Amino acid sequence: MAVTEVLPGSAADSAGLRPGDLTVRDDECLVLSPVELGTATSVGQQGSQVEIQLQRGGEMLRVFLPRGPIGVKLESRSVAPSPVG
Repeated sequence: MAVTEVLPGSAADSAGLRPGDLTVRDDECLVLSPVELGTATSVGQQGSQVEIQLQRGGEMLRVFLPRGPIGVKLESRSVAPSPVG
């Protein structure tokens, strides 16, 4: 999923997400839809954090977001798989 907008003052903004970032995984699960990301960030113990792995300019990054709304707009985007090895 591609981040198209980050709402100012949101959890995503505080964590440093940027438009163009590609969300790849939440904790250990692939993120294939906005619903999956929303579920991953809202299910669980309130006050805990969820790890989101994202790709930015070919680099893999990890950010930690609090459970709940994160404040991004997303769109589906096909991405070629990374080579294994």
